[in-house]
Amino acid sequence: MAPPAGYECDVIRHQGFSDPAGPALFRSSGGIRDTLPASTYIPQDQTLRRPQPGQPGPFDVVIGDVLSVFPFGNNVATTTMTGRQLWSELESVVSKWPTDGPFPQVSGLRFTFDPNKPVGSRILSVSRSDGSPIPADAQQYTVTTIDYLISGGDGYQSVFSAADSVMREPYLEAVLDAFRKDLAAGRVTLVPRRDGRITGIGEAPAT
Repeated sequence: MAPPAGYECDVIRHQGFSDPAGPALFRSSGGIRDTLPASTYIPQDQTLRRPQPGQPGPFDVVIGDVLSVFPFGNNVATTTMTGRQLWSELESVVSKWPTDGPFPQVSGLRFTFDPNKPVGSRILSVSRSDGSPIPADAQQYTVTTIDYLISGGDGYQSVFSAADSVMREPYLEAVLDAFRKDLAAGRVTLVPRRDGRITGIGEAPAT
């Protein structure tokens, strides 16, 4: 079992709400409340393949699992932020490490940080998924997040502008739709996705 952060971030990114060349998704870890399959949910159907000691995947996932992971009823939201704002916000959230609530989960973006450096100088690099750098400048990007962060939740005060934001579909529906598409195509949904999008130097784990 594993948290589905990388997978669900990629799901929302590929819904087409954001600039595919930019840092397309930005959300906090605090809204991800369980693993997949959910450790706190027991489905009635006992024939489903579920995690057991010594039993490898793949496992069956049902709607109850997804509801356990994302119980808050958030909406997808799009807004804009500059490269400078992105660097500043990443500095802010990694300053709280190892508290995981505000720690970001991302798609379309890579960053490296060193939690041993002084607060305010922990972000070492920020780039797109293809490795091209995102400088701390005035270049604007369309990004996707959730309405809870737009309103300042999880410590994201003064990061996003509600006036410049557009509310989209329910977050849960977007994730469920991606699972349905994988199922219809006969694909195995892979979680977690550990591809180096977040790299911690020293004691911080990479994801």
